Amino acid sequence: LLPFPSRSLSHTESNQPITSSFNHLLDNNNERRLIVRCGTTITNYHISKLFDLVPNMEERSPISLNTFNEHYFIVRYRSCQFATYAREKLHAFQFPDGEILSVQYYDE
Repeated sequence: LLPFPSRSLSHTESNQPITSSFNHLLDNNNERRLIVRCGTTITNYHISKLFDLVPNMEERSPISLNTFNEHYFIVRYRSCQFATYAREKLHAFQFPDGEILSVQYYDE
């Protein structure tokens, strides 16, 4: 579903920690949390399964906002590198029913 980097992410195959594979994704970002906006047909289950494809997701939780036709979620990763990778890969992701995700950094 998502194109991961061509080199292996296995920690056992190299002397470098797994996060070193994602150092190029820093882009001066230090936020580990993402805010996801989507249509009401996208459920907590969909968000959980989709964002769990990127390694090291720690938490995902819905936000209760007074919106008519949108859901919001906060997704937290273990490091900013993984959050940045998830944002790059999942922002503007389109579900088969036409729903499109908006994924941004969450800065309260």
